[in-house]
Amino acid sequence: IRVRLAETALIDGKRGVMDERLDAADRSIRKSLECSPRDAFLWVALAWVEDLRRGFQPQQLTYLRLSYAIGPNEGWVAARRNRLALSMFTRLPPDLADRSVVEFDRLLDSWIYWDAIAIFEGPGWPIHDRLLESLKNVGLRQRQAFADALYAQGYDLAIPGVEARKPRPW
Repeated sequence: IRVRLAETALIDGKRGVMDERLDAADRSIRKSLECSPRDAFLWVALAWVEDLRRGFQPQQLTYLRLSYAIGPNEGWVAARRNRLALSMFTRLPPDLADRSVVEFDRLLDSWIYWDAIAIFEGPGWPIHDRLLESLKNVGLRQRQAFADALYAQGYDLAIPGVEARKPRPW
């Protein structure tokens, strides 16, 4: 609940409220981790809160690694974790960078493609060529759905194994 309250404060853009809610989320996450250190969501939430409060810190890589180790296939956690990991992609060591790309593929392969599209258009855009190349590991139906959704939003990108569309007349 505290993480969600912090997210809404960010959306509202009220600095004082954001700081207060991020502090509360940080305290709540750390207390929860004392009771449940094997919760993949809590580790990614801690990395997210620290990133917002202090900027990138190397300790966040440990939090991401723990989240991947504990919950590699939890789709709802993966969607949040992937957004965070790709937002700090240039700072990730090669093992975490590769893991974040594979996770993006898994999101699509699991039909969680609306989240994957938002991630692709947002934090994934700076590395979109690498993400697109990796899609060869994703099922054809999922790649087609991804291509169709991107096309509907105005993107005309080459998706591996998906037939190119005819150019738009405008």
